[in-house]
Amino acid sequence: MLERLSSRIVKAALPILIVAIALAILGGYFGSRIEVNMGFNEMVPNDLESMQAMEWIEDNLNINLTEASPVIILIEADNIQAAMRHIGPLWEELEGLESVRTIRPEYPEEGAGAYGQAILTHVYLTEPLTTLELRERVLGEVDGILEKYEGGLQLTAVGLPVVMEQIQERLPWEQFKVAIFTLAGLIVVLALGFRKLSAPIIVLCTLGIAMAWTLGIMHQFDIPVTVVTMAIFPLFLGLGIDYCIHFLRRFDEERRQGNSVEKSIATSFSTTGGSILIAAITSIIAFVILATSWFVGLKDLGTTLAFGTALCAVAAFTVLPAFIALRERQKA
Repeated sequence: MLERLSSRIVKAALPILIVAIALAILGGYFGSRIEVNMGFNEMVPNDLESMQAMEWIEDNLNINLTEASPVIILIEADNIQAAMRHIGPLWEELEGLESVRTIRPEYPEEGAGAYGQAILTHVYLTEPLTTLELRERVLGEVDGILEKYEGGLQLTAVGLPVVMEQIQERLPWEQFKVAIFTLAGLIVVLALGFRKLSAPIIVLCTLGIAMAWTLGIMHQFDIPVTVVTMAIFPLFLGLGIDYCIHFLRRFDEERRQGNSVEKSIATSFSTTGGSILIAAITSIIAFVILATSWFVGLKDLGTTLAFGTALCAVAAFTVLPAFIALRERQKA
């Protein structure tokens, strides 16, 4: 049975890869439409009494408590009283912005900042900064005014909107850096371990296809990219690459013994295939249990990893043998 299965995979290697890549392109398309939400409130369950009260206020009083946090400007100077000739015009310009509803100064009892005395200015906005584009526009307007007064004052903008903007500005670079170092490390280790450049290529292509499928699943289940679900990508590679390595290593051993491509793939299925299946099932069970978590962030993480692990196993049993068959066909 395994020999017939391996023979069919070898003969239909190209159609299998065409279908797999087409599904990966479709998954990548839907994955590009996944919502990116770095807010903590989206990961908190709605059955909390405090969350229900906040939702009632937002729905009935039209006040967004979870997003409409003020921008806080820390104003420091050696002599606050003498600096008021600059602070007054600063407040007037801030209140003149269309995006600013009102400002509220706060005088600490003992305003001892790094530059002497300090004043906190709470800048309340007319609308919640729910998107990165809106945060960049509004905070850019505030920063433009602050730059005009930095000569006589030490100004620092803080608060949740500022922090969220800085996080979302930095995240793409951090993701890119992690991806580059991860891929470089995997390529080096696989190339040295298998002593051939084709090994990391077909393994990473197999994992890339499985990851694209997983992104499509995330979109279908409305799972956003959050500070928690971002962890799926390194975990995904760490889990899925083991399946591919075991299968490919066994295949190479069989080929070195002089067996045919079909026979080598069949033996790989009968030996390492069972171990891969058991490992995948045990991992899926653990992630399914995690998906029952009360915390939404962990629930999304468990759901995504459960589907991702299953799809990695499917790719290891279909896409990887098809890549191997094409590689061996090119050698012949």
